[in-house]
Amino acid sequence: MRIACTILGFLTLVGSLFLFTACETGSETTISGPDPNGPPTVILTFRNLGTEAWIATNVQGADGVVDAGTENPTLRLNEGVRFVVENDASVTDHPFALRGPDGTILLNQRTGGGSLSDERDINFTADDDGMAFTFTRSLSQEVATYNCLNHAEMEGTVVTADAE
Repeated sequence: MRIACTILGFLTLVGSLFLFTACETGSETTISGPDPNGPPTVILTFRNLGTEAWIATNVQGADGVVDAGTENPTLRLNEGVRFVVENDASVTDHPFALRGPDGTILLNQRTGGGSLSDERDINFTADDDGMAFTFTRSLSQEVATYNCLNHAEMEGTVVTADAE
């Protein structure tokens, strides 16, 4: 019995290290879907309408987050939820970003950076297909909009659904 417990403890430790490494490196697994051990996950798919607007084409995992099919819709995000943004537009032409009220870039798909990108609880990852983040209290207090870094017209409002 003692051997089984030791092995289980070792396997748990190895599993935890593996999950931590996957999150820190921005692996494909984090971007493409939910972590079964993590917070609830909502997947939002966006495409561009020329250089004028973002259109949400699909939402998986929750209702009421965004009005699909409308131009530059308001995002209603709940704290504690992980959001995966799938960018069906070209990341070169239409990189997705979250900004503060003063225009500060908080999370940036193009570079994987931003002023909050290193905050551990946000667990931000980005690649050419999109970006993923956990909507924490600190992010909810800072974010005001999402936009395309190349086209100012492609911008929508972000609100905290818990606070509405």
